[in-house]
Amino acid sequence: MFSPISLISAIGIIQGVFILSLLVFKKHKTPTTKWAILLFVVFIVDLTWYFLYQQGALKSLWFLYGLEYMVLYLYGPTIYFYVRSYFEKEDVFFKNPFSAFHFLPALLVFILMSSLFFREQAIAFLVGLNLNDYFLFSTYSVQAIVFGFALWYLHITLYLIVTVRFLNKQEKVLYVHDDASKKERVRFVKLLLVGYLSFPLITLFLFLVNPFVKDLFITTYDMANILLVFHIFAISYIGYTNQDVITKPIKLLKRQSTNLANIDRQAIEERLQEQLGENKSYLDHSLTLSKLAKKMGVTTHQLSEYLNRGKEITFNDCVNHFRLEHAKKLLLDNEGTIYTMEGIAAKSGFKSLTTFHRNFKKSNGVTPSQWIKESKSR
Repeated sequence: MFSPISLISAIGIIQGVFILSLLVFKKHKTPTTKWAILLFVVFIVDLTWYFLYQQGALKSLWFLYGLEYMVLYLYGPTIYFYVRSYFEKEDVFFKNPFSAFHFLPALLVFILMSSLFFREQAIAFLVGLNLNDYFLFSTYSVQAIVFGFALWYLHITLYLIVTVRFLNKQEKVLYVHDDASKKERVRFVKLLLVGYLSFPLITLFLFLVNPFVKDLFITTYDMANILLVFHIFAISYIGYTNQDVITKPIKLLKRQSTNLANIDRQAIEERLQEQLGENKSYLDHSLTLSKLAKKMGVTTHQLSEYLNRGKEITFNDCVNHFRLEHAKKLLLDNEGTIYTMEGIAAKSGFKSLTTFHRNFKKSNGVTPSQWIKESKSR
């Protein structure tokens, strides 16, 4: 018969495996998805170990001793890299070979506390330490106090601080614009970190109170177990309703200074149309961004920003649009038949026939010759 805590653990394991399966079979995994998979693996291993412990099954599975301590030290770096993957184009873990050192504490703790290695020697050493608090030792094992609470709280707290600082730095440098889905993902990251910040604080409080309160209604380990299951359910619910929230990176726009402050953008548009539409400055095959900006009476940076941000087009694409429209008129004009293709390209402002052909096909999907046939057949 399962105890209530065992039942909660079992439900958490099932829920975790369900979401993990969705993540594992997801196509086109982003680095964020991969770190989410590792995070759920850590969840499941943690709950499974405690479930086996509650059922007394670890007596026959002695080789699993030490695994519970290693899992505790996996949370910090896993959360850290998971949050970083939200904001970075490439997985920073694989870009920097020293990133593997983040997981070194987990490996060292496992070696010290695993029955496969130095568990007996480590425990004998720890018991020999004089910490002057025998009442606390009568409630908790010495290894739990050192590795499960003292060092782990320091470890997880440092990682949470570093992760929160990283998130704050991103918010100062980046902004979400008016994209509701991106704002939702930022809120999810914040809720995730708040959950982990409250998790150690609550369990630490119970850990300190537990030895001094008779018949406390719940132990530190049981509370940690319940909080973990609740955490899994919260993430699972959010992920099931919108999986992109936990797997899709956040592509934010950088805050940039503008060269168009106090500049009449409508006036810039009118000058642009005047130069390219009326004056046909595009017919000059040597026309550059700086030349056009000078003709318009604005700086090169102002014109570049207006085209790139205001019209979402590059200088070359903008000028080539006018050149191609001019070329189409020549191609359809009866008098245009006196020109060769090289002549039409040159008369339209293109430096070469190759450049003309490439841009024409890119814009229209067909070559100039094919375009003439299709236009005449309509």
